[in-house]
Amino acid sequence: MTRLVYSSDAWKLLNGFVSVYKPAGMAPMSLTMMLKKCLVDDLNCMERRVDPRFLSGHKKLQALDPGSPGGPYISQKTLVDNQLRVPPLPAPPVAKLPKPLDSQEQIWEEKYGSIKNFDINNPVTAFDDEDQNEDLDFFDDESSREFIDYSSHPLVLGPGYDMNDIQLFHLNLLTTRASGVLVFGINKAKKRTFLMRKNRPVLTYEVECEFGKHTRTGFSDSPVIAKATWKHLRYRRWRLDQLCSTIEASNQKQAWTVSKVDPQSQEGYELACKGPIKPAELMNTIIYSIRCTEWDLPKFKVRVQCIGVDHKFILDTIAEIGIRLRSHAHVTKLRCSQVGHFPAEDTLLPQELSLQSVLTQIHRNRRMLLSKNL
Repeated sequence: MTRLVYSSDAWKLLNGFVSVYKPAGMAPMSLTMMLKKCLVDDLNCMERRVDPRFLSGHKKLQALDPGSPGGPYISQKTLVDNQLRVPPLPAPPVAKLPKPLDSQEQIWEEKYGSIKNFDINNPVTAFDDEDQNEDLDFFDDESSREFIDYSSHPLVLGPGYDMNDIQLFHLNLLTTRASGVLVFGINKAKKRTFLMRKNRPVLTYEVECEFGKHTRTGFSDSPVIAKATWKHLRYRRWRLDQLCSTIEASNQKQAWTVSKVDPQSQEGYELACKGPIKPAELMNTIIYSIRCTEWDLPKFKVRVQCIGVDHKFILDTIAEIGIRLRSHAHVTKLRCSQVGHFPAEDTLLPQELSLQSVLTQIHRNRRMLLSKNL
């Protein structure tokens, strides 16, 4: 298991898919901001590499930390522990002047005299060996002297990461009333998220309903506009199963119609072998499977597998079921239990959000997608 110390190393791994469980009553934007804030807070708590090259005026400071693979950067914690003292730089190499040729030296002596006979009235300025050495020693002391780097102090730099630095892209959408799986693509997973959204993953919903009332929006928290009895359905669950089969068959027929492929042809057979039929142009939500999983009148529960993000279609379908069974029905809970290959069992709860848990799930989801050749 790799131990991450620097925030820059963790940032490089923060690219992929993460699934979070959204509770009912929480807006999707609130969950998005919560995830961003948890990631930013954890990144800013990690150690940070700094580069004091701007204070020293040098472009290459590999000598500050020769052992670090990242180049001239040093740890901010190390810099603060050393009271912001930057290690001295090595002395720059002194360029040697080329020795003049014999012909040039003779011309110099003939015109100005010998360079050893220095005269203050002579316009030619020359330095002896001792003065030149003292001048070089002065520059060596300036270059090798350590300095205080206040520009790398945490209070001067501020936080290293901001919430605007993290980019989140939704693979599916949920309303405020609904709960369940919400899949995000982080940072460089933008292109892959849009590609998976274009392929329209199959969504699985667990819908809890109740007979006897018809509401304005189809949910239990809206005003009731009609009531009807449900006691004639006490021993007739088979009628709901039969109606669900009819709805499923009509939606599958609609999928074949929109795809413009004959199901009796070879092309239709090859298309059916690949999985559920997904039309190229999707106008409405298409239900591939609808089953009754619980029957406890007046309450019942159905599982719906569909493509599309229109929750109103599911609410209208439940209301239609109630009318066809000579009663009324409305939805009390709407839960998304799976998005494509992301089940609810592998999601992170809002109280479990942290940089470590997100990186672990990104790695797990990457291996899962690779095993399914996605």
